[in-house]
Amino acid sequence: MATFKGLLYVKHGRVGTRSEGPDYYLQTSDGDFLLQYKKRNLWEPDYHLEFYCRRMVGVTGEIQEKKFIQVKHIEEICEPLIPQPYTAYKVKIVNDSSSEITDIHIGMIGVEKSISIDSLAVGASTDYYEFLLRTAMEGVPIPISYGDYVAGYKQLGTEKRIFIPLPATIITIKINNKSFSVE
Repeated sequence: MATFKGLLYVKHGRVGTRSEGPDYYLQTSDGDFLLQYKKRNLWEPDYHLEFYCRRMVGVTGEIQEKKFIQVKHIEEICEPLIPQPYTAYKVKIVNDSSSEITDIHIGMIGVEKSISIDSLAVGASTDYYEFLLRTAMEGVPIPISYGDYVAGYKQLGTEKRIFIPLPATIITIKINNKSFSVE
């Protein structure tokens, strides 16, 4: 049993045949899925699904064949666009050096948002900052550095840069006098 979110729409299928009638689809970020709430003749409408047509919905059900969902439960959701799958990444910065760190900037490649911190005192740490990175989809090319952290800061008047490839979902960056470490 899984939950899928997207736009429910209807297409008129099998045009020109005796079984011409509505087919109900759920448009998601992973493609379109044919829906069936209950057994019915192909030319009959499914009133449970018909009620939610042209609305954003959450569908709970089982995938029986590729791109076919047997619906167990359906409900309307309040989303303006088709929901996208995201993974949350959290990062925390700790100053383990003997001097103050200033002008801290941290971001993630593939995420528009970045964090800026004016200064971090000796022995201090930040809260965990969260970045939502869209999950890569099959067949869609992504940059090699997608999801890598990029950070910069000043320590004793010297600008330094950090590049952390393929981080875990929760990391702590410890900055000391000479370098940094990732936990």
